[in-house]
Amino acid sequence: MPEPDVIQTQLDLLRALPAATQQRAQAETEAANRQQAARQAADICLQAAHTAGREAPPRLAEVNLTALWRSAPPPSAPGAAAADPEKALTASAAAATAHARRLDAAVNALQAWRAARARACRVALTAAVLCTLALLPVIGYAAFSIYKNLLHQQAQSALAAQDWAAAEADLVRLNSLDRDYPGMAELWQQYYLGIYPNSRSRPKDGMIMVWAPPGEFQMGSENGDREKPVHTVALTGYWIDRTEVTNVQYQWCVAAGTCAASIIADDSSDSELRCIGRLATVTPASITADDSRYNRLRCLGRWATVTPAPSIADDNRYNGATQSVVGVSWYDAVAYCEWAGGRLPTEAEWEYAARGPEGQEYPWGDASPTCDLANYVGCVGATAPVGSFPAGSSWVGASDMAGNVWEWVADWYGPYLSGRQVNPTGPTSGSSRVLRGGSFHGDWGDVRAANRYSFNPDSRGNSIGFRCAAGAPGQ
Repeated sequence: MPEPDVIQTQLDLLRALPAATQQRAQAETEAANRQQAARQAADICLQAAHTAGREAPPRLAEVNLTALWRSAPPPSAPGAAAADPEKALTASAAAATAHARRLDAAVNALQAWRAARARACRVALTAAVLCTLALLPVIGYAAFSIYKNLLHQQAQSALAAQDWAAAEADLVRLNSLDRDYPGMAELWQQYYLGIYPNSRSRPKDGMIMVWAPPGEFQMGSENGDREKPVHTVALTGYWIDRTEVTNVQYQWCVAAGTCAASIIADDSSDSELRCIGRLATVTPASITADDSRYNRLRCLGRWATVTPAPSIADDNRYNGATQSVVGVSWYDAVAYCEWAGGRLPTEAEWEYAARGPEGQEYPWGDASPTCDLANYVGCVGATAPVGSFPAGSSWVGASDMAGNVWEWVADWYGPYLSGRQVNPTGPTSGSSRVLRGGSFHGDWGDVRAANRYSFNPDSRGNSIGFRCAAGAPGQ
């Protein structure tokens, strides 16, 4: 017969069995909840992985969770619990605890996997963003090129259909996007030949010339002594270049052996010389860069030889093919116009083509200049391709008669004569020639159509060019 104390111990275990069974059930419930949460997390990861096309890691997680689920300890048999309730209770609690720990480890592993996955996604997203940003210029350039090509094709179609308004709109848009677009000059040439029936192309250099019909106008203004007195001028008809002569056109004359290469000898911004190991600024008027007899300067108390002024062809600010040629003297301009089959316009012809019979303040009218109308101070900052400001063209269709570059004209500089004049050609002699039109350096006053300036005919500069005319004055 069992001892009383043993019997009491068994009775105590039997009384504790319901509580232990409840504790085990609670532990199993908590483990099941953790496992369910882990499975839900695995499902979320699976869905994300399926979306991203990366299925292997979530499936592995699902297999691990399934294995853990299947490894849960089976409930103890009632007979075993009755035979040895203490051992059954202890074993059941230990198994539940171990399973809960395994589930916790699985959940932690899933959370770590999800964190790694999130980091990988962030890295992939960052790489995609960087790749996109890297490709944006390429994509943008391609789209930009396609759009320009489309405008070019539309302009060609409009010109073929003689829809001058549509052609002008397309050419202006294309011009604003890319002034050096291949074939732009030819399209503008076709356009101007179409809208100005009295225009023609000069065979020697392909320049479009526009017709200025016979007429009278009031030359000069009351804005300065150089422009007084206002006087009546009558002119017979003549041809004048639609634009200033370009670099490529001038180079044809140089290649023919007729014209001298353009330089910028009197441009103080380009006249710094290395002199005895130090820099010195050359006063523009103090040198004759092409003449070895005179091309020395006083530099820090010693004589030094001046390096010839740089060629325009080597200066990226001014050497674009369709930019106005600069760095040419009055004699260079005369030589070119004669080579091309023309001459420099007289001062009266230039002003008439710019102002018209109404005597406008500017080529486009009396409104103040803007950077949409002319290349003056604060706009481009250098010479622009010719014809870049079609809205600022004059009444005869001549472009860039305000700003861009000063233009040589044929006349000697001198005061105006009073009274009516017919086909005037200016003074018979003098020391300076006339420049007209202002430049990209000039302000609103410089680009007025009546403004005039005197300059040494031997001088050159980065803002001095020219255009030609044809038809002898008075004929």
